Amino acid sequence: MPGPEFTQWQKSAGKIATLDPLIQLACKDHIARCALEGIYVMVTEARRDSAYQATLYAKGRDAAGKVVDRSKVVTNAPPGWSVHEFGFAYDLAIDGVSEEGKVYGLSAQDSLIDAKVTWPNPTGKGLALWRRVVARGEAVGMQSGSTFPGLADWPHFQWLDGLKVSDLRAGKRPVNPPGWGGGEEFPLDKDPPK
Repeated sequence: MPGPEFTQWQKSAGKIATLDPLIQLACKDHIARCALEGIYVMVTEARRDSAYQATLYAKGRDAAGKVVDRSKVVTNAPPGWSVHEFGFAYDLAIDGVSEEGKVYGLSAQDSLIDAKVTWPNPTGKGLALWRRVVARGEAVGMQSGSTFPGLADWPHFQWLDGLKVSDLRAGKRPVNPPGWGGGEEFPLDKDPPK
């Protein structure tokens, strides 16, 4: 019988499949590592098209793109400038409730609950939980959005292999899997580092 680590990434299989192949394995590994620690996460966002990115970018902004309500802003990336659009980023949420039916011991004010998915509030008691999720993502080589200046995006994880979004727009792509710390390309006749 498969363990929780397998079950959890299976719930997100459709979204994971939209990611670049370099990111798919890291995403599954991230989810599995969280599950083995008793934190059940799922992918809520993966690859996006530009129209959907435009919809997200418009939240909290006027027609000219000026921020009018900071509390509604969910991204600083306009269409064409999100790592999600290239398949090198995913967002996670806590998978609703624990086996015991609790939302990881968090009260309603400490989390944003949408159906069966929870985003613990990183400014409340949810901070410790997010730190654990971030640590598991960084352990597989992903960069956490929690470090973004101006809009800390705790559920966001990405991998650019030293590139910038402008490089992606110019057609360049990461060549090494997340977690590869070498200065040269990863040797394709070997398994990625763990």
